[in-house]
Amino acid sequence: MKKKYVLLPIIFVLFALLFLGCGKGAASIYMRKGKEYYKKNNFQMAIKFFDKTLEIDTNSLEAKYYKALCYYGLGHNHHACEEMSYLMKAGYVPADTTLRSMGCYYFPEDTVKTKKK
Repeated sequence: MKKKYVLLPIIFVLFALLFLGCGKGAASIYMRKGKEYYKKNNFQMAIKFFDKTLEIDTNSLEAKYYKALCYYGLGHNHHACEEMSYLMKAGYVPADTTLRSMGCYYFPEDTVKTKKK
């Protein structure tokens, strides 16, 4: 009987480690699939996979970067430049040159003017 109680914590730890590792693994799979669709210029499908990546790993700057590239590929230049500006401020190095190549040399943070009451 004592053997069951000894193995129970070990099994629990193994399952916990396995469960915690699955999230990052799934995120990398979604990221890879998103890049595949991006390379095929299927930007809508790529965005879906980058969104799934971001559901798992909300801090993935690479997924945000490729998502911005997809927006640019779809012609949503304003949204793409806005995202690249955020990435550049976050310190994601590739965003700086990409931002310039998109023609977004300056992107004002406050683009909406509010009325004074």
